[in-house]
Amino acid sequence: MVEPVDTAKVKTEEGGEEKRFSSFKKKNQGRNANATAKQADRDVPELLGCVEFSMDRNGPDLYIKAVEKLQLYTSTTYKNGADMCKSIKQEKTVTFVPPELDENATSTQREMWNIRANNTIKREELLEANLEAMYEVTMSICDPVLKDQVCNNKLYEDIDERQDTLALRKIIKKTMYSNRDDDTHMGYNHVIAMSNYYWVQQERFQSLQDYRDQFVAYRKVCEQLGSKVGESEDGATNVLKKENIVNPTQQQKDEAAKKAVEEHHAIQFILGADKYKYGKLLKDMKNDVILKKDPFPKTVAEACHVLSKWPNSYGKYSSGKVDSNDGIAFTTVTDEKEANKNEKKKGITCFKCKKKGHYSNECTKELPVTSEKVLTS
Repeated sequence: MVEPVDTAKVKTEEGGEEKRFSSFKKKNQGRNANATAKQADRDVPELLGCVEFSMDRNGPDLYIKAVEKLQLYTSTTYKNGADMCKSIKQEKTVTFVPPELDENATSTQREMWNIRANNTIKREELLEANLEAMYEVTMSICDPVLKDQVCNNKLYEDIDERQDTLALRKIIKKTMYSNRDDDTHMGYNHVIAMSNYYWVQQERFQSLQDYRDQFVAYRKVCEQLGSKVGESEDGATNVLKKENIVNPTQQQKDEAAKKAVEEHHAIQFILGADKYKYGKLLKDMKNDVILKKDPFPKTVAEACHVLSKWPNSYGKYSSGKVDSNDGIAFTTVTDEKEANKNEKKKGITCFKCKKKGHYSNECTKELPVTSEKVLTS
């Protein structure tokens, strides 16, 4: 949308006046200019203009989204960006497997091996150079408060001297996840992380994707701090029992433990869903548990799929007053009101049967049929 600027009267050489319209300007032009100036002050690349590492209550969620944008930026900006994306995602330098050369290789095969070996060396060198270049980009998207916290870290001087991007990201991640608390308050950090994980709820009108991102972020905070959420021997044993495995191997035990943890996260995720929209679904699942059924999904991905496919014929969000959506029923007349109504009727006399206790329109007694006389002239 645009809005015109006021017209201005300009005197001509002949002494007359003429109206001139100044150029139109877009709404929020000043706001956009301020955002652009802020971006220029931070020397942020254009593709990362809306990305920022910052100290916030939802720091873990912001960190994950910023890393996703960084991966997109590296894949479209740097040569061999796929190697950069893998390093950013795995939080470690990707290692390349050198090609093998057979002892009985022909001269052509030896020449091909030589080319592949040189390409492997070039990829390693290019990845190292790209990661060093990425150091300043990473620092540029840190807000001033976070940057101050990072610079005060005891490992920062060594990291800055080596331009180690991955080590820098570890400091940023730890600071954002712990909300600037250090290792001396590790017990407090664990309690806060666990509380945020179990208290996270999908707010009304919050999209399912945003809720999932927030849930995964808090889950990763617990994993980052070493909190073992959902791990138990009983959970793994129950999984093995369902799969009818009597004498499990160590590998089967480990896989069962992972499945139990993932099922724990899935149940926690689906129970935290919006009660206005998914109340009926959650109520049915709880009733199935009473009937000794297994209604809950086994992974967060499955839980998200179930919620996304849940039908709602009352629009995107229900009003919270419909039985098919939240399990709440409303009656029109209560038993107490019905009793008071009958008490008042005791003094009422029916005009048809002349009896008390009801109105004439409620009378069930039929009136006698009267014969009409036909008059003839």
